[in-house]
Amino acid sequence: MTSTSPSSNPQEDRDPIVVVGPDLLAPFEEAPSIYDDPYAENELVTRHERTERAIRKAQEQV
Repeated sequence: MTSTSPSSNPQEDRDPIVVVGPDLLAPFEEAPSIYDDPYAENELVTRHERTERAIRKAQEQV
């Protein structure tokens, strides 16, 4: 029987299993999301609109 893998042990060819415990996940779970805060999302839209207006104004001046 011929093997196509460079290793003679098939266990070595597999990707390592990474176990993530609750201590590593805690900072991500506690981080606030902009999607949880409608005001933050509105602020992003407002900022985007301001940027669009500034670009249009700059293009008109050229």
